[in-house]
Amino acid sequence: MTESKAMTTNRGAVLPLTAAQAEIWFDEQFATGPLGYNMADYIDLRGPLDPDLLGRALGRLGHEAEGLRVQFVEEDGTPGQIIRPLAQLPLKRLDFAREPEPLAAAEAWMRADHADPLKVTDFPLFRGALIHLGPEHHLLYLCMHHILADGFSRALLYPKLAALYTRLAAGEDEHALDADAMPPFHRLLDAERDYLDSAHVERDRKHWTTRLTAGAHGPAPELVSLSARQPAPGRSALRHTARLSAEATDAVRALARDGKVTMPVVMVAAAAAYTQRATGVDRPLLTLPVT
Repeated sequence: MTESKAMTTNRGAVLPLTAAQAEIWFDEQFATGPLGYNMADYIDLRGPLDPDLLGRALGRLGHEAEGLRVQFVEEDGTPGQIIRPLAQLPLKRLDFAREPEPLAAAEAWMRADHADPLKVTDFPLFRGALIHLGPEHHLLYLCMHHILADGFSRALLYPKLAALYTRLAAGEDEHALDADAMPPFHRLLDAERDYLDSAHVERDRKHWTTRLTAGAHGPAPELVSLSARQPAPGRSALRHTARLSAEATDAVRALARDGKVTMPVVMVAAAAAYTQRATGVDRPLLTLPVT
């Protein structure tokens, strides 16, 4: 495996960006104002909780997940990233237990925090809060910039956090945790560099050039939108939450299983089908900045 090429400054080694990171970096650099790249969610924690131990587990997670503690910089016009230590965990402790409606108060606070954009040049690019709602009831809220992670990687972090908390509660020391720590961040960069240096790049470029231009596969995809307005920078999020029935949930999971794909792939396909139906375009094109 080839190693990622890195510049060195007095702040440390400057690693290259992945392709997905570069898309977000340049999108934010050319924007006239902050964009809506904040990602946030919370975990509903019921039962006994040791806040200090949870803080230790979060600190350990931040130590292992090097990609969460990178600082984005620009050297001679070229963007890069530096892995930095966390001097202090950006985790607030809030108490809404005495509010008339603790959960509503917590949700209002989280919505306001989510609406406050992290800038790609900030460090660290995540923040959180442990919110006390009542006896043995807490919310763990985490907000981060999308350049650090996506929905899939966040889903990997939470089980790791739970495992770290459990192991620390059982009395394991830091050296024992090192044995199965998360792999170093440079392995992701090395894998992308290996791909870019391989013959697969030209093969994939030819495939998508053929698919996305007029030719044997039909006309080029038509640019369409679900909105009648002119395109504008996305600076906020619109969210509507609904719960699927158990039967519908089982059906979606069965669809993913039968198609041998992940749930996010099913969701993207559903979005494409909806876009096709709403716009009347035969071949809708969705663009997503992902690895």
